[in-house]
Amino acid sequence: MLTLPLLLLALGGVGAAAVVTPWTYEAQASVVFLASPFQAKQAGGNPWLVFDSSLTVTAEVVGREMMDDRTAAGLRARGLTAGYEVGVAQDSTGPVLAVDVSGDDPRVVKGTLDALVAAIPQRLTHIQAKEGVTERAQIKASVVTASPKAALAATGKLRMLVMVLFVGLALTVAVPLFAEVLSERRRRGRASSAEPEPKEARPNGVTLPDVSFAESANGAAGRAENPGAGRYRRPEN
Repeated sequence: MLTLPLLLLALGGVGAAAVVTPWTYEAQASVVFLASPFQAKQAGGNPWLVFDSSLTVTAEVVGREMMDDRTAAGLRARGLTAGYEVGVAQDSTGPVLAVDVSGDDPRVVKGTLDALVAAIPQRLTHIQAKEGVTERAQIKASVVTASPKAALAATGKLRMLVMVLFVGLALTVAVPLFAEVLSERRRRGRASSAEPEPKEARPNGVTLPDVSFAESANGAAGRAENPGAGRYRRPEN
């Protein structure tokens, strides 16, 4: 009576979660910061041969600039509402910014990624120009990788559906067992309350009188027949 409805409810919950919960799409990009032409001159003009800590610090500053409220508000004003994160890549020791974008609309995800990748060099140039750095001494940014389109990330939704199914199956097993145990306790309680108290068996179906009553009656009769019974009598010499 309980297992089948609970099983159907669990399966229905999984189906409803699959319909209601949207799929998630992801897109990534990475941007490397390169030394200025003036600094790269010591390496023959090759900026890929010059990497120092100042480039990593600059990448971190630009990453923080991209994560501020003004940048997010500007993207939302353009209809780019996908969630994103910009920061120094955790799997790199160099000045590499990792851009991760996710959302339920693949077109919005891809548009947000493209807007962020285009804004990083602009923000880098603006920061340096504000400090009066000449163009020849400015750090440059170059895109290393960028997703051509938003890819479906099914892992999160599938994990959630598996959790819903697991909880539903657990309730399908636990609730009937609990109800069965509770019902068994109630049956035992009713059986024990309805069972009469056992009477002491007497030979030949004769019920003996109460011992205390019989003893008191015999004692009273004996004293009536022999008033001196039970009294201490002084022995005669």
